[in-house]
Amino acid sequence: MKAIPIRFIILLSGIIVMTAGCSDGDRLVGDYTAFHPGKDEVEVYLSLKADGRGSWVFEGEEALFNWEVKNDEIWLHTPSGGLIVGDINSNALHIVLPGVGGFTFTKQ
Repeated sequence: MKAIPIRFIILLSGIIVMTAGCSDGDRLVGDYTAFHPGKDEVEVYLSLKADGRGSWVFEGEEALFNWEVKNDEIWLHTPSGGLIVGDINSNALHIVLPGVGGFTFTKQ
């Protein structure tokens, strides 16, 4: 039986680690805009960072959150323990806030 060279094992391990580090969420990183439901002239901004942090800016107020992708959904975890779940459609994100309505964020 022929021994596998150590360089091959190291190279293969590196490829596996790099591939595992890339997630579906990487493609969502960036800045998004949407219009407030019922207030078409008011823009809302969403920013998703590669480290899993994000922010939602509306009328000068900023709300921070952590985010992750599960299946075809984006999960926004608020600092107070709340969870907001949205749908991922291509490069658009659709998030419904109870009592406010639906936001369709498109990537800038």
